[in-house]
Amino acid sequence: MIGIIAIMALTSCSSPPAGKDMTPSQAKKSIVDIVERSADAIGGDWQVYSGPAVEICGEDASDEVRYSYIMERLANGAAAPGSDIRKLKELWRDEGLRTVDYRSGGSDPFLGVRGKGGRVTTIGFDALPGGSTITGTSTCAPGDLRELREQE
Repeated sequence: MIGIIAIMALTSCSSPPAGKDMTPSQAKKSIVDIVERSADAIGGDWQVYSGPAVEICGEDASDEVRYSYIMERLANGAAAPGSDIRKLKELWRDEGLRTVDYRSGGSDPFLGVRGKGGRVTTIGFDALPGGSTITGTSTCAPGDLRELREQE
């Protein structure tokens, strides 16, 4: 859960220029695709934790939206975080994303990796003691939040 909060905090401040040529449905599809392919790459039993959820794209972008999508893998998630991280870094770099390793603070830190670039604002993997999460946020696309929420 800490990882989810951390990645959501990272995404709330960014409004990348990429994606202006995307439709909201393309933005949604792009983030669902990369998160689900990431889960497939490291294996295990994953389930949707949240989303794909449409949200406003920053404070000053009332006519732009982005999508967030979170998947979780319970119980077996932290058994081999190093292997999972290596697999994701390879996949994400192949997708043109820049990656950076992550290690939480505290006496029992958890490991993770973050990626950004391309059609992804941010994507993150956290190997938590009770499982793992992959959290992604699409780039911004022109769209009306209220209208898109009514369509869901």
